[in-house]
Amino acid sequence: MKDQTVTNDFLHYYINKNDMQKISLTLDNVVSLMPHVKAQLNSKYDVYQVCALKSSKIILNCISEVIIHFDL
Repeated sequence: MKDQTVTNDFLHYYINKNDMQKISLTLDNVVSLMPHVKAQLNSKYDVYQVCALKSSKIILNCISEVIIHFDL
């Protein structure tokens, strides 16, 4: 996903709009997805930055729930 519009569409429709219970996020997927989120954050367009911030919040919340369950 080298094109920022494709990355933005993916983050918007598959992360922000869908229920995260339907999407399986493994740590490997998160590791490969976060550089794309970072690239969106460095974009000059505000829409891409907002989408990346929302996506990173959702992704990190899901990962933090997994980490909390493993700490018990």
